[in-house]
Amino acid sequence: MSRRDDVMELYKPSGILEKIEKILFCIDIIAALVSLVSSQVISSIAITVQIVVALLYFVSNTIDDGCFWYEAEKQRRKNGIQNGLGMRLSEYDTEEYYNNNLPPSLEKYGMNILESNYFSKIIAGKMLFKMVGYALGAVVALIIACRFVSNENILLIIAQTAFSSYVLVNFTMLVFYKIRMETLYSEAYNVLILGNRMRCHQAWLISYIVEYEAIKAHYKIRLEQKIFNNINSKLSAKWQDIVSHRVDEE
Repeated sequence: MSRRDDVMELYKPSGILEKIEKILFCIDIIAALVSLVSSQVISSIAITVQIVVALLYFVSNTIDDGCFWYEAEKQRRKNGIQNGLGMRLSEYDTEEYYNNNLPPSLEKYGMNILESNYFSKIIAGKMLFKMVGYALGAVVALIIACRFVSNENILLIIAQTAFSSYVLVNFTMLVFYKIRMETLYSEAYNVLILGNRMRCHQAWLISYIVEYEAIKAHYKIRLEQKIFNNINSKLSAKWQDIVSHRVDEE
């Protein structure tokens, strides 16, 4: 979908933190299982590991949300406006990131968002299968932690509850994100592709664009780059077919 994407460089620190968080998740699950079947000494070490992992996960997630992810998303929004309306807003640029040949206009910007909407809903759907596993793992770890309910292990319960809650909330947010993206895409497809519209109504285009960005900002879903890379060519071809059937206004 893109031969040049300067903005993608800004997502790399966030991607590194995401990988660290996945490693921390695996460590937490292993530590929980070890604490369940090991001797008291090893179990105590495993419990300490779970507490530390929960703290590190919280720190990593907070840094990502507050710093790296926000900055990357800000520049992506600027670039979307820049490409759609044909005006320079940022030093970051893209070439062939969006696949439509409309002249710079609010409608071109709306079509760019529709393309992103299309990719987002499909990638989110593929991510759901993997996230089910993470959610189940978080529940198992929490259940195991509850086995150690006592005054001296209250810190473990707090840490594991917070950690598992992060994972479960992320899974729930992904489900809602997928549903919102599907609904929004269906509405916009009906308007921008099928021609059931009055394209002079710029208010609708602005409303659609703002709603798409609001969903992204609210649910804070990190679409997996690996999935994107694997299906990029296939989805780009499908998108080109969708655009080719676009009904122009009389």
